[in-house]
Amino acid sequence: MKKKFYLVVDSMEYPLAMSSGIAIENQLAKSTPIAGTANNIGGEIYFLTDVDIPFNGDEKEIFDVGDVAYWRSQSEKKFAIAIFYGNTEHGNGNAPTAAGPCMQLASIAGDCAGLESISSGTELKLIYR
Repeated sequence: MKKKFYLVVDSMEYPLAMSSGIAIENQLAKSTPIAGTANNIGGEIYFLTDVDIPFNGDEKEIFDVGDVAYWRSQSEKKFAIAIFYGNTEHGNGNAPTAAGPCMQLASIAGDCAGLESISSGTELKLIYR
């Protein structure tokens, strides 16, 4: 059976359909579990991580609901995983928009219900099994 990535929140598991390419997927797989504390900022949940992945040239700021993206600070050594569930403060009301360039890693495969109810302070994990 082929291994897959999942976003884990409490007892919920969201399977991910990866879209970042095999090299990035391999780097993520070697780094799992990747865990952090959720920050829910309306339309987007993110958690900081120490996993340093170079951008691949496909960065963007506009995403779809259910997209999972990787963000890296342009000025300091900070990295985060972001999950988009609705319109964000940076968007125009039509699509989730990140505050800065991100690299899409995956999309939630299936129902995204419940993402909006994840509170800041909740532990999130990206696992591979």
